[in-house]
Amino acid sequence: MSHGAILNFSNDTTAHTFAMSAFEELPPNTIIVTANDPETFTLWYYHYVENWRPDIWVINLYLLSNEWYRQNIARLYPEITVSGDSITAWLGMLLTVGRPVAMSAPVPGYKMERIGQWYILGF
Repeated sequence: MSHGAILNFSNDTTAHTFAMSAFEELPPNTIIVTANDPETFTLWYYHYVENWRPDIWVINLYLLSNEWYRQNIARLYPEITVSGDSITAWLGMLLTVGRPVAMSAPVPGYKMERIGQWYILGF
């Protein structure tokens, strides 16, 4: 590169470590609800490409506002009926599936249990 230093991230294990700890500490059949790009894309990569924890579903909360994403969720997870147009409606819908729902931040108004870096709804 002529305009800057060459960046080498081959030894950066941040994403790997995050995904490994997430998948190791969550109970079976958890729905992971992500809210930002770094956690979403990291978990999607290790879930779909590396096939880690096929029992877990990874859903981006804010993408649920897009029709194309709701259609994709319906195709991937037919047990979920995505309806409503608010975060409260979507979380309520996810809780009806009968799986633990994990989030990386607490949500006011919901009973939650802390497991490692995750907040589990529905306990």
